[in-house]
Amino acid sequence: MTAACREKIAQRVGFCYLALMALHIPVWRTLHCEDLLAPALLAIVVARGDVRTLRRDPVALALALFLLLAGLATLTHFKPFPGNSYHWCVYAYLAVTFIFFRGTAFRTDVLFLLGAVFLALAAAACCFDLVMAWTGVGPVRFSLISTQMDATAMPFLRQRFTFTFGNPNLLGSFYALPFALLLPRLLSKAATWRWRQALTAGAALALAVIPLLLTISKHALLSLALLAAFVTIAVRQRFRWAAALAGAAIVAGGLIGGLSIAYPVFPLQKTWPFINTECPGMYMIHQGAYARMAVHTPAKLLFGHGGAAAKNLYPAFTNRDSARRTLAHYNALPDFDSFVTFMDPHNEYLRLVILFGLPAALAMFAFWCLTAASPPDRQAAGLIVAFTAALMFCCLWDDLLSKRWIWITAAILTNRHLTTTKNNTAAWRNHECGDNVNRPTPPCETPAPTHSN
Repeated sequence: MTAACREKIAQRVGFCYLALMALHIPVWRTLHCEDLLAPALLAIVVARGDVRTLRRDPVALALALFLLLAGLATLTHFKPFPGNSYHWCVYAYLAVTFIFFRGTAFRTDVLFLLGAVFLALAAAACCFDLVMAWTGVGPVRFSLISTQMDATAMPFLRQRFTFTFGNPNLLGSFYALPFALLLPRLLSKAATWRWRQALTAGAALALAVIPLLLTISKHALLSLALLAAFVTIAVRQRFRWAAALAGAAIVAGGLIGGLSIAYPVFPLQKTWPFINTECPGMYMIHQGAYARMAVHTPAKLLFGHGGAAAKNLYPAFTNRDSARRTLAHYNALPDFDSFVTFMDPHNEYLRLVILFGLPAALAMFAFWCLTAASPPDRQAAGLIVAFTAALMFCCLWDDLLSKRWIWITAAILTNRHLTTTKNNTAAWRNHECGDNVNRPTPPCETPAPTHSN
């Protein structure tokens, strides 16, 4: 099979995967339609020899170290099968997905179109639900309705936009991907924009953000961080302090999000500290239980408990009195039994330590730090750094690293093989030889010298 043929197959498989992931069509339990393409992703990664070239890539080596440490930890609590082996397989699948999307020479115009179509459809669905909610003509179809929030200090959580995902937090984290598909191409043209073009692009992005904000999800920090980085890069020649302000905004957003995990925050108070601290936040019920579980014994801190053991141990590490007081504040006492029986950590750091131990969690942290430090060019550096910084904050309140779109977003932002041309066979062949496609003429095969008389 020729390089051009493999290129076209990889591109089309990648585009299909992105489209199916946006539709979020379940097949069975956690298996979705896009996962049916996993064998194709693996076959392409193997066929083009990514495994050989990745030996020189620090990012891939850190990822391999994580899988090795997580595999060794899994062997210490292998039963009951599949048990922890399932979680290891999930991360192995995500690693293949990351390598595939990071190494495929996608056309930026097609990526831009995919991102724009998703944002347009999401905006249309959001407008539909707003009209239905305001007029009462019919039911909302793309939002989660929580009527119990009417009797709490947070009635604004009554309706949250979900689009095709059914969960506002899933959509809130997914939204970073279409922005990652859009922004690199916009950045390549931003330097030549006139005021009218800049205002048009700004207005379009502002409208695209409205459905994201209506998810009322802290995961929106991922997308807002990308937008802050985009604005910073676009105006940095005229406003030197833009990067500092963008960084401060991301950190402030992360700290506010973390504060809302530790305490209910609402209703706000008239005296210091001005937020509601009368009880721990709802997520602290299970995060506290997992934190106590993680440090229970040195051996478990090193190798983890495993998913099955953690589920059985969870009730013993839960503070029932604190859970009851917190749930009463949220008007959620009917859910008391589920909160003290078993809940997911909603904290990626605790989850990794519980599943695989502290060394594996540190290897994963190193992988993301190295990813942030490997942009394809100077222009895109701000995007991946902002995304990774926001991700580190968002992992404080959700198990985000098991989401496919998080890995694909990082892969797209660090992809050195994106192209603006239709005929990029040369770029593909250079990639197969481990070369950098950004160089103007890096031949894969050196032609034989010619001799003249």
